[in-house]
Amino acid sequence: MNARAKSFMHFVIVLLFMFGFRYLPPIGDITPYGMQVIGIFIGVLYGWTVDSIFWPGFLGICALGYLEGNTVFGTLGVCFSDNLVLTTLFFFCFATLAQEVGLTTYVANWCISREFAKGKPYVILTTFCLAGFIISTFVNLFASMVLMTMIFGQFCKQAGFKTGDKFPAFGTIVIILAITVGGGTFPFIGQSFVVNSVMTKMTGLEMNFVLFTLVQIVFAIVTMVIALLFLKYVVKPDVSLLLNDDDRFACYRDDKMDGKQKQVTGLIFLLMCLLFLPGIMPADWGITVWLKNLSVPGAVVFTLGIYYIINLGKKEDVVPFTKLAAGINWDLIIMFATIAPLVVGINAEQSNIMPTVVTALSGLLDGMTAFTFIVTFFFLAMCLSQFVNNVAIVLAFTPVMYTFGATLGISPLVIAILASYILNISFCTPTASGNAAYIFSYKEWINGKQAVSAGIAIQILAMALTIIGTPIVMMLVG
Repeated sequence: MNARAKSFMHFVIVLLFMFGFRYLPPIGDITPYGMQVIGIFIGVLYGWTVDSIFWPGFLGICALGYLEGNTVFGTLGVCFSDNLVLTTLFFFCFATLAQEVGLTTYVANWCISREFAKGKPYVILTTFCLAGFIISTFVNLFASMVLMTMIFGQFCKQAGFKTGDKFPAFGTIVIILAITVGGGTFPFIGQSFVVNSVMTKMTGLEMNFVLFTLVQIVFAIVTMVIALLFLKYVVKPDVSLLLNDDDRFACYRDDKMDGKQKQVTGLIFLLMCLLFLPGIMPADWGITVWLKNLSVPGAVVFTLGIYYIINLGKKEDVVPFTKLAAGINWDLIIMFATIAPLVVGINAEQSNIMPTVVTALSGLLDGMTAFTFIVTFFFLAMCLSQFVNNVAIVLAFTPVMYTFGATLGISPLVIAILASYILNISFCTPTASGNAAYIFSYKEWINGKQAVSAGIAIQILAMALTIIGTPIVMMLVG
């Protein structure tokens, strides 16, 4: 069968899933609406896995638009007004600006020309991981992911690596893992904020900020160290391009930033301030309210606007927006845009998908000890989060955990701390999380097989650390 025939066969299978699944006997109490949502989800995931991103995504968006009560126009609005889609889109523009002025090349050259990094590829990789972790912790996860992977990719090109090589592929994944755990460090940022908000609404308890942050930092450090050791001693990628002692990158050691690069560096600092300050300033200050209203994508747009304002009248020195837009990874944008209405459909009351899943699980959890309950529930939630976006799993499962946990005498603080770690890490499929979608769409360095194998290894690691950490966290919380 030739490639065209295979693609047509995949197209027919996707159509059958999207428009025929609803006619199958219902699963439990899932409604026909819910069955069609599941069919669209399976069809989209199948199409992404076996063929491409674009046509399964576009077809899935249209199919969701014809669900009862929906319109295609309204669904497109959900797709492209989603915070994650807009944030990622404008961060790609900003990252492209850094690349166009040579800032990413400068940083990459700085990394490969350091004396301490000469002939030490894992020291270099650790530097990237720590930088990504810090930016993700204090600024924004997706800002860190786009910027650091772009800089690391540039570094790998400078070193002579090619697409398909293991070191740039798995090195990028380890960097994204470091960025992921960094994004969950504080209880007021990202998915940790969702977990803790649900806990407060259900129980009235407030998270112990210091305890939460310290535990997450320990989880993050152990996760990064084990991932790096696993890459070095188990995966064993070829790093011979970085082992030469001839100091061939010494020519970059004395490079200095030019005016354009300094300007963009200043804009990055401005963007960090816009994103970080609302979390530490008094909530009732007018400037705090203004910054929060700006939002993450708004902060990027504002910073890009400042770039063009300070360069008014300098047409020859300014990077036109058309060049910035050319740097957008549309595979990732379409993937995120498709996931947005899918998550809405899965959580919709008329689908009855998540209540059915939760009810089915409830019977499995009766009669368990506190430790067994936590481990079993998180294992099931982790597995489901590979097929349903992890944010949806957090919203659906943590309320059940708080309710069941109370009957076993488990502090909601324990559940929130552990959930903020394990449910933040979902890497096995493109729909598992925004981070996973980024990995699967980053085909310049990572192929599908590498993404899946790394995802499975990461989930095993995260679950093992959760099992080990559960009794320790229970003891710390008391």
